[in-house]
Amino acid sequence: MRAKEFILEGKYGGAPYTFDLPRRQLNVPLLIQKGAIFVTHPHSEQGWETGANIPDWQFSLITLHNLYHLPWCADAKKYLKPEAYNQVSKQIHSVTDGKYNQILWSIQKLGIPEEQAFLDAVKENKMRARDFIVEARQYLDFDSLYGKVFKITDNNGNPSNSGFSIVTPLNGASWNWKERPEFKNIVKQKLNDPGFLEDHKYQQIIDTIAGNKFNPANHLYKKNT
Repeated sequence: MRAKEFILEGKYGGAPYTFDLPRRQLNVPLLIQKGAIFVTHPHSEQGWETGANIPDWQFSLITLHNLYHLPWCADAKKYLKPEAYNQVSKQIHSVTDGKYNQILWSIQKLGIPEEQAFLDAVKENKMRARDFIVEARQYLDFDSLYGKVFKITDNNGNPSNSGFSIVTPLNGASWNWKERPEFKNIVKQKLNDPGFLEDHKYQQIIDTIAGNKFNPANHLYKKNT
């Protein structure tokens, strides 16, 4: 199945977020080199976030399609974040159907040959985003766990930061950060989606449920080397 056929199967973004389209294995380094995708510093309502305290796993994945259709993406090339490239290679197959279709559109727009854009040789791949999860995870029931096992708070405890943080009692003083109830609906919708919770955060939640103590080996973010 060629990229053009994939594009006709879904939208290019927006809610509701779905993860059902068949996926092919993308050649991320080449797509970055060719300009099909741009890995940048995070972008929020306040603009580009380039502070030194922003971890590598926080980034924006911008496509050539975005550059054509979203004015704020015009400066994306000025805010590239190469230290996040490894993380993107790991998570690329867990993006939403809309983002995946943007990537396929970008591949087609640039005329990148199929044998270069994709790492697999199979023209029709039945894998979906949710199939790329390495380990099956326990389903997390938002309503029964919220407020006991995790909370949604100010991003990094700072009310002036855009977005939010998900904290657990294992995060110590962070458990007392101000809650952000306006983000409950989106977190409830995406809590069990592939790629939404980092491994260390998921493990914090599971170990809080089990009553386990804080363990740095399991509960801290592991930076790619």
